[in-house]
Amino acid sequence: MSEQSFVKRFADTPHFGNFPRYAGAAVALFGLLVIASWRAHWRFILQMIPNTAPMQYNTALCFILSGAGLFLLTTSRAMLAPWLGGSAVAITLLTLLEYLSGRDFSIDQLFFKPYFETDTAYPGRMSPLAAVCFILVGAGIMLVGAKKRWPHRLTVVGMLACVTVVIAMVALFGFALGIESAYGWGSYSRMALNTTVEFLLLGTGMLLLSWQSARRENFNFLRWLPVTGAVTLMVMVVFVSAVNMAELKNATFWRQHTFQVILNAHAFEDNLIDIQRGARGYVTLGDTNALASYQASSMLEPQQFKQLVELTSDNPVQQRRLKDLAAAMNDVFDYDQRVIALYKRQGLAAVTRSDASGENRRVFGNARDIVKSFSLEEQRLLDVRDATEQADSHNAERLLIFGSVLAALLLVIANYMASRELRQRHRAEAKLNQALLLQNSILSSADYGIISTDPKGVVQTFNPAAEQLLGYSAREIVGKTTPLLWRDASEIAERADRLSKRLGIVVRPTFEAIATKVQFDQIDEGEWTFIRKDGSRFTSLLVVTALSNETGGFTGFLGIFRDISKGRQQAIEREKLIAELQQALADVKTLSGMIPICGWCKSVRNDKGYWSSVEQYVRTHTGATFSHGMCPACAEKFKTDILKSNPAQPV
Repeated sequence: MSEQSFVKRFADTPHFGNFPRYAGAAVALFGLLVIASWRAHWRFILQMIPNTAPMQYNTALCFILSGAGLFLLTTSRAMLAPWLGGSAVAITLLTLLEYLSGRDFSIDQLFFKPYFETDTAYPGRMSPLAAVCFILVGAGIMLVGAKKRWPHRLTVVGMLACVTVVIAMVALFGFALGIESAYGWGSYSRMALNTTVEFLLLGTGMLLLSWQSARRENFNFLRWLPVTGAVTLMVMVVFVSAVNMAELKNATFWRQHTFQVILNAHAFEDNLIDIQRGARGYVTLGDTNALASYQASSMLEPQQFKQLVELTSDNPVQQRRLKDLAAAMNDVFDYDQRVIALYKRQGLAAVTRSDASGENRRVFGNARDIVKSFSLEEQRLLDVRDATEQADSHNAERLLIFGSVLAALLLVIANYMASRELRQRHRAEAKLNQALLLQNSILSSADYGIISTDPKGVVQTFNPAAEQLLGYSAREIVGKTTPLLWRDASEIAERADRLSKRLGIVVRPTFEAIATKVQFDQIDEGEWTFIRKDGSRFTSLLVVTALSNETGGFTGFLGIFRDISKGRQQAIEREKLIAELQQALADVKTLSGMIPICGWCKSVRNDKGYWSSVEQYVRTHTGATFSHGMCPACAEKFKTDILKSNPAQPV
């Protein structure tokens, strides 16, 4: 079975044909379930995975509109679908404008106020990635259901659906590998996992619906889809990579920032030790240099503490630790001042008795423990940011590899489809050329006039017999005029009047009078007065029928006529002539289309399925005969075989 016939049989299966309808219904029903889940507090349906973004209320509403629109496109109420798709587009356009302008249009919580938010920049607002997908799908629904249909609208719909599917696939890949930038843009709201699955289903349904519509209209746009998918995938990879690079840059900055905090914390701890060492050196040894060191370190402490506060202003946990540290440092300075004053009044013995209480170790140890806890927290943040930076780097590499491989695969498929279509076109052109040669031989050898026109009546074919009977050359007629040139105007007017009365419509005395009769009666036959180029007249027996292409589409008219003015025909004879003309008409119609001819032996298949040689086929349908010989090229090719069969014959 050929690939084309396999695809056709697969496309004609009931489940495949009804998939867009099933997909639209499923998407709309799940949207209703999410709306019910918001009101019933069913978080497992809203999130699917804990600690991830939920599907927002407006997102579920747009899924109801889009899914219902896709469903209606498969029913007799397709004219309602563009209104639903347009409503989804309007809601999501307002959402994107909110993101871009930084303003709130009161659309996010218009229908429902959410009671929890995870990975959401603004309460109730869908992610910008989801808004873009809704715009693509909504625009596709509007195009399919639009009254005005332009030739390539289905190609656009297929491409929009393809882009939606690729975005959903990249987002799913991001969920699988933990690449947040694949399903969220920067600090904006993330797209939920169930939202991603719904877009994959909705986009696939739209894609199949557009393909099915294109097949009904005898239009193929599949060759555009791999290219569209590859380009979209590359754009997504570039975008996600750019976001990852920005996040890596940001992570590097915060890593350096955390490292700076750790260094400052260590410096603060060292200065704290210097403060204590200076105070103890003075009160135990009476060293005035130690006292000077104590005073210098004490003056440095406020500046170091201020730096720690500024560096950790974005970290509430560390800010609370610094408040505890400030109180502990006040205790340290208060104790040191009391010990120094005691030493000055009562000497070393009094200091020794004071140290025995353990207050010195308690006060200093408390301050130092807080500094160490502060440093450990920053070290933990540094480790987390290092791990995040490495994970982002690995994820970016994996996404780049995945996207590049898949994009390359899609481009290979696109190249294969283009090559296959080119081969099919070449084969069709070859068959068409053979058919044209056969048709030309028939038209040239026929002893009756053969004329074909386009739907508007402009002559397309004018055979030699017609030239001889009418006195015009094909160069004067083809593509320039209609058969009205040699028809009697009074007869055409009379025909138009009869048709107007018979059909109850106004038929004008133009080519319309000929075309209308054929369209209603299929075959028009009768005697008419034809006028030659020199003005002379003759009676012609004419048979006219409509022409169609291989898909049944109307392409024009075909007429065959013969001069019967030399002798008025009797009635068992006129009927015989009409039968001959009708048979000739059928033969010419057969040869005016695509002739089924074997690519190997060049035999031709007739309409009953039997095969015969080209010579026999032409003899059957025309009055042409054949003589046989051998061309010089074939004689040269087969001269060895000729010598063997007749050794005495010189070559």
